[in-house]
Amino acid sequence: MNVPWLLAAALALASCASLQQAPNAMLDGKWTWTRASDHCVEVYEFRHDGSYRGVSGVESFVGAYVLSRESDPDGFFKLTTTVVTDYGGKGCGSSADSTGQANVTYLKWADQRDEYWVCYQPTLARCFGPLRRLPGYEAVERSARSGTLDRVRSWYDLNPDCSSRGIPTVRVAVPAAHGRIDVSEGVDFPNYPGSDMRHTCNIQRIPAAWVRYRADDGYVGEDMAEIEVLMSDGYVWRIVHRFAVWPTPLKALVAPPPEYPEALRAAGVEGKVDAWIYVDSQGGVARVAIRSSPSPELSRLVEAAVQQWKYEPPSKRRTGALIIADQYFDFKMAP
Repeated sequence: MNVPWLLAAALALASCASLQQAPNAMLDGKWTWTRASDHCVEVYEFRHDGSYRGVSGVESFVGAYVLSRESDPDGFFKLTTTVVTDYGGKGCGSSADSTGQANVTYLKWADQRDEYWVCYQPTLARCFGPLRRLPGYEAVERSARSGTLDRVRSWYDLNPDCSSRGIPTVRVAVPAAHGRIDVSEGVDFPNYPGSDMRHTCNIQRIPAAWVRYRADDGYVGEDMAEIEVLMSDGYVWRIVHRFAVWPTPLKALVAPPPEYPEALRAAGVEGKVDAWIYVDSQGGVARVAIRSSPSPELSRLVEAAVQQWKYEPPSKRRTGALIIADQYFDFKMAP
């Protein structure tokens, strides 16, 4: 086995070592690349616990890795890999036994995080790739609230005529350390894209499996859980959910209320504005959605004020926005 090609190909796999050395969630999943010179295909499956398995040509192997949690100023992550067991066979290189060999390379993500390059030094001078994510696996970053049952996702499986092929089977493969994953059956509106022939089914409720996450009371920080979803045709999705758990209630660092201009008060413009606030992983307000308002002027006042708000984030991990629903701002002419 050609170690520089395989290990460097980011077979990063941190074996049975410690979970504290587990890699960035974005590396979890199956990745592949094809060497242009001879069309030899390599496939690597990275696990959240740092273990991995890989295939290079007809060769198979397992290994361990440690990926730095932070990149250097140029965006390179240091990847230290070790082959635990080489099962032999002709790979995309030599067939020598590389069991026990270690290697250090540097991983550079593409902008969309669905592919990456492997470099022998933390520069773009000597790199190969990109390795691209195979479908059927997701690594998802989300926000959640301490002590609150939050929706994660619903799973469904429909025929083109919108009839159900059966509710997918959802199994918790790795439970959350600081909370729990709840799986239940119910109904939901599907969300197929316009390119899917089943997008016309989006207007009706269909049978679905609901996945929810509840962080432990008082817990603030990072958590992780992994689920497997079996579809009716036997296809299996594996999803690693990384959660940034916010405190309940949120800790506001800057949250001045919107001012009520005398001109609007004198003109008799008053009433209650209902807003949903989307807080990003850095604690800033990513978006303000006005759900109801008595006037466009008051809507603009709320949007401008809330955009300046800042909350204390629970971790440095990039996640989806946390939604603060039904925030009411009451503008009254009389005190």
